[in-house]
Amino acid sequence: EHPLTVVIKLKTEGGDELRMIFSYLTVPQIVDFKIKIVARNSTFTGEVLEASSLLNNLQLDALLPAKQTHNFESWIMEKMGKTKDDTNTYAWVQKVAGISIDPPGKEIEMSSNQRDVLIRSVVKATLERFEHRVSLQEQLNTMIHSKSFKQENIPKEIVNIYPQKIKSKLKSFEPFTWEQFCQNSEHSDLVTKGVIHSNDFLYKCVITRGIATLTGLIAVKASYPDDTPIFILTLAWKDRWNSSNNEWIRDLEREINVEIEEQHKNKSVLIHQVYKLSALLDVMLECISAMDPEPLFTKEHNFEVPVDGRQRKLPLVYDPVNCMFTTRS
Repeated sequence: EHPLTVVIKLKTEGGDELRMIFSYLTVPQIVDFKIKIVARNSTFTGEVLEASSLLNNLQLDALLPAKQTHNFESWIMEKMGKTKDDTNTYAWVQKVAGISIDPPGKEIEMSSNQRDVLIRSVVKATLERFEHRVSLQEQLNTMIHSKSFKQENIPKEIVNIYPQKIKSKLKSFEPFTWEQFCQNSEHSDLVTKGVIHSNDFLYKCVITRGIATLTGLIAVKASYPDDTPIFILTLAWKDRWNSSNNEWIRDLEREINVEIEEQHKNKSVLIHQVYKLSALLDVMLECISAMDPEPLFTKEHNFEVPVDGRQRKLPLVYDPVNCMFTTRS
């Protein structure tokens, strides 16, 4: 390693710092890249803020022609005996440093303007990813310590579009391993189709109201929040309902996974989904219970009818202006 090292320090508005460290390796004549995180809060530890996961699927190599990137990765395997997953020598790093990746190791000519544009693109993408991950870790901390999952700890813009009183409570929120996820045959189709991957961040949340328990398995993509988290839900109450055997659960999953307005697809989307899920569990239990001779869950929220139409749809859409739950049209 050459004694010269270049460090670029990026800071979020909250004061968290990300250091991009570039070092020149003299023998293969390429640049090695590492990052170091200096968080303002010592509790900000977890896989979402690990250096390796921070760079995962950042797709900075997309700034380069695919053929050049592929040739460079093949050369790395041959020269250093490592795959892309085992090394910190990224194709885009070489481009930033002015080193050719096709053929590798040679100096390339690039105007100062071209290099400036490239570096700005890299810095912007990296800082944005870092800010999103810091926010994600804040949300995880709030939910993992479920007693902190209160309205005062949730962004007001989220709280204000749902009922002020929500009976369902977040009981627990914890990491979930890939091995645990794969043990359940109900999820095999999602794995086979590539919807959920082993490099996703996996969590399990439990929301309760009385004797009813809603369990959610959550997959958070490396590209969060560009790709919103995926919730797989199971309700244990009258029976064990999930998307494979119950239409209401399929509707509930759709409301959480799909029906998210564009202005809410921001860095706080995960805690938003969990909070929304708590509100919708409330009205779901009340509506189903209202059809029983002796309702177990008393009506706390406003809705005209418990189910609507031939398909017996539940009113899972909340209108904050009229304070009313309705069915999705």
